[in-house]
Amino acid sequence: ISKTISELVMRNLDRLNITADQIPDTIATTMLAEIQKIIQDETITDFDAVEMIVCLFEKYGVDAGFRHDFG
Repeated sequence: ISKTISELVMRNLDRLNITADQIPDTIATTMLAEIQKIIQDETITDFDAVEMIVCLFEKYGVDAGFRHDFG
């Protein structure tokens, strides 16, 4: 049933006319917008982009896990 619902949504997605401005401003959408800016910035290295995203997680209190122990 989930496949059917997914297909139905995909076929009618263009009819929804939802813009980013209509999505409630939450921490998740704010974080996604900030992550998008980071990954679209071609002036920074991949390593720096990952570092910036991990720092962004920390900024919003999201645990980045044990892999970010560079200290």
